[in-house]
Amino acid sequence: METAQSTDRQDRGPSITCFPSGKQFYINFPTFDIEDIAHALGMTCRFNGHVRHFYSVAEHSVIVALLMQELALGDPMEGLLHDAHEAYVGDIVAPWKDVINDWRVFEQRLEEELRDYFRLPASKTAGCRQADRLALHIESWFLKVRRGEIGSRPGDSDADEDRRLRAIAQDLIDKQHWRTLNLLPSEATAAFLKHYNFLRS
Repeated sequence: METAQSTDRQDRGPSITCFPSGKQFYINFPTFDIEDIAHALGMTCRFNGHVRHFYSVAEHSVIVALLMQELALGDPMEGLLHDAHEAYVGDIVAPWKDVINDWRVFEQRLEEELRDYFRLPASKTAGCRQADRLALHIESWFLKVRRGEIGSRPGDSDADEDRRLRAIAQDLIDKQHWRTLNLLPSEATAAFLKHYNFLRS
C-alpha cells in the first residue's frame, strides 16, 4: 500500500546518502551541506584521474578562489563553490558533458539551485570563468602527460583570449610560484572547509 510519505519520496526523485552527514540528497528536492560538499570534492579526482598525482576538485576549488582574490576577479566564494554541485553528481570531464544527452540541462538545474542556496550569482561570472581557466592552465603544467596541454571543446574561449590567460598563468607559475600541492583527500577537504569559513568570517 502506498502511503503519503512514500509518494512524497517518489516526488523527490532518486536519492543518495551523503557522507559525513548521513543525510539523503534527493535530486528533485536538493538540500546542501557544506561538510558533505567538502568531503565529496576532496575525494573526487580532477580530469577523471588522468593526472600524474591525485589532485582533488576541492584543491582546484581553493585555487580558483585564491585566483579570484589575488587578481580581483570577483567574489572568492563563487570561486570556491563553482564546482560544488559536483559533490552530488560527480566530476564528468567537460568534453563528455557535451555528448551526453541532457547532461548540461540536468547539471545546470542543480548548479542554479546550489547557487541560490549559497547566495551566489545565478550563473557563472566572467571573472570566475577566467579564474577557472587560469587554474586549468596551472594544473595542466604540473599534472598532464604533456606539460601545459589542455583539451578543447565547443564554447571554449577564443584563441587570443586563451593565449592571454595562458601567459598570465605562466607568469603566476614562473614568478609567483603558483602550483598544485596534490593534497591528500583529507587535507584537501580540510583546506576547503578552512577557506570557506575564512570567507564567511
